[in-house]
Amino acid sequence: MANDAAAAAAIMTIDKYMKGVDDHISDEVVEIYHFMDRKKRFLFNQHGTGIRWNARVTRGTVEGFAREKRLSVVRKNRNVQARLTNRGYGIGELIHQTDLWENGTPEKLADFLDDMLEGMTGDLIDAVGKGFYDDGTDSTYGGLGFEGADAALITTGSYAGINVATSTAFAGNAVTTSVSPYNTFSSDPLPALDAAITACRAGVNGGRSRSAPDVGFMSHDNWNICHQTFLRQMRLPQDVKSLNAGWGDNFTYRGVTFYPSDYIVNAGKTSYLYLFNSRWLDFRFPSPKFINQYRYDEGVPKALYVIMLVYGLIRFKQPRTCGRFLLA
Repeated sequence: MANDAAAAAAIMTIDKYMKGVDDHISDEVVEIYHFMDRKKRFLFNQHGTGIRWNARVTRGTVEGFAREKRLSVVRKNRNVQARLTNRGYGIGELIHQTDLWENGTPEKLADFLDDMLEGMTGDLIDAVGKGFYDDGTDSTYGGLGFEGADAALITTGSYAGINVATSTAFAGNAVTTSVSPYNTFSSDPLPALDAAITACRAGVNGGRSRSAPDVGFMSHDNWNICHQTFLRQMRLPQDVKSLNAGWGDNFTYRGVTFYPSDYIVNAGKTSYLYLFNSRWLDFRFPSPKFINQYRYDEGVPKALYVIMLVYGLIRFKQPRTCGRFLLA
């Protein structure tokens, strides 16, 4: 089949279609859109089966000092080694010989492949969008999906091989029960936003304001509550000719850009607010690009197989600078 004219046209069409289409479709996922636009948050050609890094989980002892005082010189091991392995998502389709016969002209073949490839790419991106919040055990993907936000933002158990109950400074900020002020979010969201931002930026674990979160994601319903609250507080000049009564796709509050996300709902996290510090989060792939596509022929049945893969990992380098907060 490799020498068949229709197969050659199919391969040429696939190559032409794939140039840039994955970036275009991935823009629909605000989580990918936000971090891909940040310098060095998406890293490719990161060879190896995963990554290891040193994580600071404790502080050294600081004493008061005078010239006549002897300091207690004690070695303090501040770091432990964290590690994650590559995982990912894949989708496969086939172009049968009969498809090539039935769509024999270049125009019909291009239309056929355009529809098939766009569907494959969209389905794969959809899985990655859900995977951003995955805990790495989703049975839909056989427990092979990304270890996403719900894997990192925990106060018990282990993330990246580190027991966060033992190394408490590596734990994320995870509020998963109804407590104040998050339980009054629907009536007044601002105290909840203030408390969540403060939890991620202040205190020993948060690393002070140097590690403040800069991006947050919530459901559309919760985002609309914020929208309506800010509108009620607006003060307009008397000579205003027209009123822009809303935002585009985000708003900024206390230095944090908030987006409404389809994937918080799709991942079953409807009531949660997620905050992240872009400085400590990156996407690492051993592959040369985000979506990688492969083709091969098989004699019986006579078909051209197309396989697309996203393979790598999401690293939350310091989970303590991020948080997940239950809203009500």
